[in-house]
Amino acid sequence: MGFDFAYGPIYGRAALLQRVKLSILVFFFLSSVQNLHAYDGSSSNVIHFNTMSQLNSSWTGTGTGKIDCQNGIYNLENSVGSLKYHHLLKNFELSFDVQLSGDDYGYFVFELIDPEIKNGHVKTNIKLAQGLMILLNEVQVQQEKSIKILNKKNKLISGWNQFVIKLKDHQLNYFLNHQQIANFQIGENELRHLRLRWNNIDKTMKIKNLKLVETGFRNLFNGKDFSGWSGAGRPAELCWKVEKGILEGLKSKGPFLRSDKEYGDFSFRLEYKVEKGANSGVFIRVPENGNHHRKYLKEPSAGYEVQILDDNAEKYKNLREYQFGASLYDVMGANKLVGKQVGEWNTLEISCKGDRVITIHNGIKVIDADGDQYPLMVLRRKNGFLGLQNHGGGVSFRNLRIGPPIMAP
Repeated sequence: MGFDFAYGPIYGRAALLQRVKLSILVFFFLSSVQNLHAYDGSSSNVIHFNTMSQLNSSWTGTGTGKIDCQNGIYNLENSVGSLKYHHLLKNFELSFDVQLSGDDYGYFVFELIDPEIKNGHVKTNIKLAQGLMILLNEVQVQQEKSIKILNKKNKLISGWNQFVIKLKDHQLNYFLNHQQIANFQIGENELRHLRLRWNNIDKTMKIKNLKLVETGFRNLFNGKDFSGWSGAGRPAELCWKVEKGILEGLKSKGPFLRSDKEYGDFSFRLEYKVEKGANSGVFIRVPENGNHHRKYLKEPSAGYEVQILDDNAEKYKNLREYQFGASLYDVMGANKLVGKQVGEWNTLEISCKGDRVITIHNGIKVIDADGDQYPLMVLRRKNGFLGLQNHGGGVSFRNLRIGPPIMAP
């Protein structure tokens, strides 16, 4: 199965290009086959992208051509395109191995996009090593003198080359084949999008071992059993099962899944998919019984539900706005419906800080609500359990993780 970039303009490729504040441009020369050990980023929150399903769910593609994946190796032959990660990042570590061949060189670009900056232009090109260059925007880098080139003689080898980029506390470090070749200080913006771009016409580019560490996040589902979760009042096994790293809601009656711990301010990230006509939801800050309805002070305490739904199902065409996918149930409807087709994996991020709640659905912010806009929100709890609802089956979850609140601008 391939990754088709024909739909790219939906997310405004030209607009994204205007928002770039930092680009790292790598020119790749001829290469032949030689094996390298992949970088081993030991962390519980590392996310692997070794299948098309994993790639499609978390990255938005633009451009022309296709990516094909066989045995964990992506083939970017004769294509021009980009991939933008759905979630904002503060600190992270990105790594992958690449192999190239062709009569000429292609290029690969790493971009950190500041969401609040809409304009900017490239100020200068700086050579990091043979075959490796960085393009800096004048508003991104604090001072040019902060750039340190550690090994100008380093170059790509024949065969697989390993690239690692680490961003921590505004310090960006770049590694090629296990050797650090550059580091520099970048601007003070706390949050950035990550995008990968390439131009590979008439050439072959292969990538493997693509993985990303979202620093500060930790897994909430081990992919093997219900550790960290329990059925609310009844055994989880009545309507849930765990298989091949996926939490699957069965078409039988039973409880919602409730986290063992309570949470206050956080960002909760997950992936889900639905079958035709499915109806589900994610509970946040709820009491033990999962209550997420409260309109009057005299009523019992309640948290929230973020809706999960097959938005295209005919039987749901007349629902209220707040009942569609990624909406804050009973409070605010999503400003845009961006759910994918039945059977495809979606990303959902729910961020809470005080009485403000944000949902980001497949990389698009669709809810940003607080008590000033919706006074009834002040009646909702500021801490509580997380929950996964099974409303008749047909819903699956994976890659559940939680971290500090990331309130997207």
